[in-house]
Amino acid sequence: MVDKTALLPDLVKIPKVSLARPHGFGKTLLLSMLEDLFTHGTHNFRNTEIRTNWPVREHYPVVRLSFSNVPSAQEADQAADDVTAFEHGLISELGHAYHRAGFAPEEIETYQQAATLQGFLSQLSSLSHRKRIVFLIDDWDAPLLAHLDNKPRYDAIQKSLNVFYHWLLTLNLRFLLITGIMHFQHKYVEDISMQPDFARLLGYTQSEVEANFGAYIELETQRRHIDAYAILQLLNYQYCGFCFDEDAKVKLYSPLDINSYFAQFHESDQTPSYGNFWLDAQGDSWLMRALIERALSGQLAIESLDQIRTNLVELARQDLIKPPLFTDNALFPLLTLYGYLTIQEPVLAQRNKRRFVCGCSNDLITFEVLDRFLRAQGVH
Repeated sequence: MVDKTALLPDLVKIPKVSLARPHGFGKTLLLSMLEDLFTHGTHNFRNTEIRTNWPVREHYPVVRLSFSNVPSAQEADQAADDVTAFEHGLISELGHAYHRAGFAPEEIETYQQAATLQGFLSQLSSLSHRKRIVFLIDDWDAPLLAHLDNKPRYDAIQKSLNVFYHWLLTLNLRFLLITGIMHFQHKYVEDISMQPDFARLLGYTQSEVEANFGAYIELETQRRHIDAYAILQLLNYQYCGFCFDEDAKVKLYSPLDINSYFAQFHESDQTPSYGNFWLDAQGDSWLMRALIERALSGQLAIESLDQIRTNLVELARQDLIKPPLFTDNALFPLLTLYGYLTIQEPVLAQRNKRRFVCGCSNDLITFEVLDRFLRAQGVH
């Protein structure tokens, strides 16, 4: 395992922070580490950088919430403007999260009898203000991603989320971290997603792969009968290239790709294959289905699909931070948020107005994404 804890002291100095990354980059693991540190200190972090550098001396109740566990209105077969199922699901998940954080179950259950989300939150406030708490939120955007092509549902869910976050930011928080695929934008929450100082927080750099997987690389040199440099070049060619910082200085591997690739050494004595583990884990994602449906119906020009493979696209900073709902114009921003495309280099300008050249994250993604489009159109 690559030790990423050296950046955590700087992270927790920011009282309220958000971080956007595609699936498969370790956001959930980051939340787990922070939950353990705030709850128990460094007891479980022997032989890591944070063991002697964790700046927090007190222990705090940690309320950890994942919006991927909250049912959407669509799943409950509700009308477009009816988010009752979503709000009830959020109330239930919040109750479980507060229970796990050590708050009295009987109080939570009493509050859950409130008829509305607003009513439940207002009663929960008195309980929350008794202690300074840590709030960790995973997949904050999951309810919105489920409705990117349905504006009425999207707007209704967004309205309920606004109620929740307005309440959350009134609490006496020791620390707040919000993670997801989409950037979380709020004037009181600092978005570090594109900050160069935190570019290495999630994902593996080339030097980290070389330092932490040296034994596997040596074993592979024996199996493939080539030197370590050639193997590292192959890994770089196949898997490296993800980039999220606005200076485009840090190129990353997905931990899912590297961990899955080297895990093959435990499963067999054969030479491991260069599978596209990260892309396969995305499965039949909503975005892929939507793109293929539009390509087949003629709503999406084949030139746009070919551009994914052959050319780079230029996107404004605002395209990456807040993409529109699914339209042809949103194709490339959405592909970049999901990780299929990535920042290649910045176009020189003021940072807050900077534009970025974006392209496929690595060669495996280039060929696999295009192949899925072509197969969907009956081209082999």
